[in-house]
Amino acid sequence: MLLIFSILIFGLAFVHPVHAVTPTVSVYPSTVTACAGQNFSIDIRIANVFDLYGWEFKLGWNSTLLDAIKVTEGNFLKRGGNTFFWSRTNNTEGYILADCTLLGNVPGVSGSGTLVTIEFHAEVPGQSVLDLYDTMLINSEEVAIPHTANDGTVTVEPLGKYDLDGDGDIDIFDIAIVAKAYEAQRIGGEYWHNPPCPFCPHDPKTDIDEDGDVDIFDVSEVAKRYMG
Repeated sequence: MLLIFSILIFGLAFVHPVHAVTPTVSVYPSTVTACAGQNFSIDIRIANVFDLYGWEFKLGWNSTLLDAIKVTEGNFLKRGGNTFFWSRTNNTEGYILADCTLLGNVPGVSGSGTLVTIEFHAEVPGQSVLDLYDTMLINSEEVAIPHTANDGTVTVEPLGKYDLDGDGDIDIFDIAIVAKAYEAQRIGGEYWHNPPCPFCPHDPKTDIDEDGDVDIFDVSEVAKRYMG
C-alpha cells in the first residue's frame, strides 16, 4: 500500500499545473477621452497567461473619427527572447491587424503585460468603440490558449473650452492660463483672487467645471487633454 501511495505522489509531480484563471486580452485604458486634433495612445494588454508563444488580434474603430498613426510592439513577449512582430493599418476601413511570435525553440512567457501600444489621431468629435476581435493566443506547443477579449471606448470632444488661448490646440499655454487663475473665486461675472493679483480679473473660462472657483480639478481637466 505504501509503495502504491509513493508512486501516486511521484506521478503527481510531473502533472502540468492547472491554470484556473482565464487569460484576458484588453484595451487599456478601457475608456479614453481625447480632443479633436490631438493624439492619444492605448495599450493592448494581456493578463494571467501561461506559456504564451505567439499572439494575433484585430482592432477596429470608427474611421471617420480616428486615424492610427503608430503601432509599437510591447515588451511582454520580448521577455522570452527574440520576437518577430508585424502589423498592418487600414485607416480607410478603420482597423489594425497585428501579430507577434517568439523565435526558436524556447518556452512561452507567463504573466501579464503589454502586447502593443497604438497611437491614434483624433479627427472629429464623436464616440467610437475600440473593437478587439479575431484574437488568437498560442503556447509553445502550438496549441490555442482559451481567453477572453475586452473592448474599449474613446470619446472625442471638441477643443472648445479647453483651448483657452484659442490657437486651435491644447498645450502648456492653456494649462498656464488656468494655473494662473488657481484659487480665484467668482464675484459677479468675473474671477478674482483675494487680495487681487496683477492678472485679476481672470477669464471666466478658467473655471472649467463651472463650480464658482478655479481649483486643481480645473487645472487637471485641461492637463489631461494636453497629455492625451
